Amino acid sequence: MITEQEINKKLQELVAEYVNRGYKPRDAVAGALKALSDWASSEGMPAQVRVGADQFEVLVKMVEDQIERFRVEQERGAVPVGGGVYVDVVDNDDYAERAGRS
Repeated sequence: MITEQEINKKLQELVAEYVNRGYKPRDAVAGALKALSDWASSEGMPAQVRVGADQFEVLVKMVEDQIERFRVEQERGAVPVGGGVYVDVVDNDDYAERAGRS
């Protein structure tokens, strides 16, 4: 049995894959939902993913927001380290100064 957590994780991975391949957010979500259904079927769980129009729009908006956040963080010079976490790359002197303030 596939858990809800596994489904959510797989959907996130698939959306990220489509976005990284250059798909627009709306197309990435649509493609990811289709691929999610195919994945579930390949895992022995014949599935049909059904998402209402409102929920689809929420997913598209979330993807657009994440892309914008990623762009802003990159412009700031932060580096994504996974799981939605960004770090600032700093030299040793700047690090020592920041560490001394905390």
